[in-house]
Amino acid sequence: MKNFLECVGSAVVALGFAAELQSYRLICAERRLPHGFSGCSLWITVLDNRVYVATWVPHIYVMAATVSPSTVACFVEKAFADGGSPFYDFSSDVKEQFRLEEVSLDFLHDMLIRSGLLEKDENDDAESDN
Repeated sequence: MKNFLECVGSAVVALGFAAELQSYRLICAERRLPHGFSGCSLWITVLDNRVYVATWVPHIYVMAATVSPSTVACFVEKAFADGGSPFYDFSSDVKEQFRLEEVSLDFLHDMLIRSGLLEKDENDDAESDN
């Protein structure tokens, strides 16, 4: 996962954007500032060999079964070109071109716990008992 995200980050930076690996995800933004990012931004992670892309709202999508780092970088470029600020969701053209399928925040949360990238919160069990 980390190598894949590092390759995506390098490709995104080569396109003139900013990218930074943080924990289990790669943050991509239009510009890097001295203390953070500016412009549109999104994040990417890989779970069970599937690439997930998301906005901060969040709108979370899984990409087609097999994609290369260069395809994911191309997605970032197109998403930023079509985005606008504030960046709530990806355009329908981008979603169609990259065959994005929306998943829920709960689904992603469960995937992160199962993969060991996120610890299960004590409240998770309490909520499921209600």
